[in-house]
Amino acid sequence: MSVFTGPVQIGRGLFIMKERFKKILSYIPGFRTKKKWKMCCAVIGYIILLLLFYGMGPSSDCVTAQDRAISQTVSRLSYLVFIGIPFLLLTDAFQISSRMKFFSRHKLIYFLVVVPFIWFICLLTIVTLSTNLETGYSSEYQAILAEKEQLAAVEAAKKAEQKATENAEKEKHAEIEATEKQKEQEEQLAEIREKEAEQRKEKINSLLDKYIENPKESNAKKVKKYTAAEVYPVISQKIKGIYTQDKTFSSYETEGKIEDLCNLYITNYPNDMNTPHFKEYLESCQAYTANKDMLWELDKKYGGDITNIYSNCQYREFYVIQKLGTYYEDTISGTIQKELDSLKEEKLEYVAANVIYDSLWGTMPDRSTYYVLRPLAPLSSSGVYTAYVKTSGTKTLRDNAGFEFESTIYQEIDATALESDMETYNNLDFEQGQLEGRLENQLK
Repeated sequence: MSVFTGPVQIGRGLFIMKERFKKILSYIPGFRTKKKWKMCCAVIGYIILLLLFYGMGPSSDCVTAQDRAISQTVSRLSYLVFIGIPFLLLTDAFQISSRMKFFSRHKLIYFLVVVPFIWFICLLTIVTLSTNLETGYSSEYQAILAEKEQLAAVEAAKKAEQKATENAEKEKHAEIEATEKQKEQEEQLAEIREKEAEQRKEKINSLLDKYIENPKESNAKKVKKYTAAEVYPVISQKIKGIYTQDKTFSSYETEGKIEDLCNLYITNYPNDMNTPHFKEYLESCQAYTANKDMLWELDKKYGGDITNIYSNCQYREFYVIQKLGTYYEDTISGTIQKELDSLKEEKLEYVAANVIYDSLWGTMPDRSTYYVLRPLAPLSSSGVYTAYVKTSGTKTLRDNAGFEFESTIYQEIDATALESDMETYNNLDFEQGQLEGRLENQLK
């Protein structure tokens, strides 16, 4: 045996150990690439992991030494399952994906399927082992753990309740904000619609004014471009305004304007639900105007207010003296006046006076006061004449001496006709009152 045999064997052994150490390092993450910076980081990282592992101590609530040992073991097992094993699997410390050709080609399947599966198996194993170990806790420590779990459950319930309250408040606040926002949007939309409606109303009102000024078909067609629902409130308000300004239809323009507007709506919208309303209103206006014309004709017939004449009509007795003649001056103007009067309808006028009854002379005229009597028919002779009369102003008379004086004119009235006409007048007046009420109601 050579003297160098011993050292050679020692060197050989050291070489083999070195090669084996290199082989071991080739499996350890951080040392496989043999890059110094990676190895330095790996050494620091492993030191930190080991310190954390050994730093996993028992719970401070442990009662016995056995409790402390079990608690420390369970903590370190939890450390392994959540830090150690995932680190080894994800870094492929066992080179599973490299050794198996399928996984070396399909590394994605390895990390998405194999790694979670192995970790799940390790988790079940460690959970089962930890559960078995925890059965060895002392009864005192188990009571402490149960109390802690109960307190944790109560705290969790409080937090859940608080969270639910906060969520409810947030939802309520969000709901209020949503409601306010919706309300604001609705108000803005309503304001826009109101402005548009006001603009349409002004346009329709302008078209109605043009139609009243010139009620021709072209102007009616312009109004028809709008719907009945849009035109109805505007035209109703316009008719009401016209009627309010002249409720008695003193101007014929009032009835004409209302009739034009009613006919416009009836023609443009014959099938609208409000058309019958305008027809009724038009009929009421026409009836009111027709009655008004008849009342005016009755007043005209008697030369004034028939009701006043009927109230002041009197039955009087006159002594007719002579037929009244007309005196014309002997001048050019007098001649002209005579010619003009000849063209006029001759009036029956007689000079009359009050009647005096004398026991000796019988009836005779009271020549202190003279009247002008206008009978309904010519009188055949002088004498006493009785009639229903009304005063009709005065007339200047001239006596034989040339002196002038004013005399009251009495117009004879047909009492029977007046009574009949007054009854007609009262009936028409009553009907007018009903029509006025009907017009007021139809405009509401």
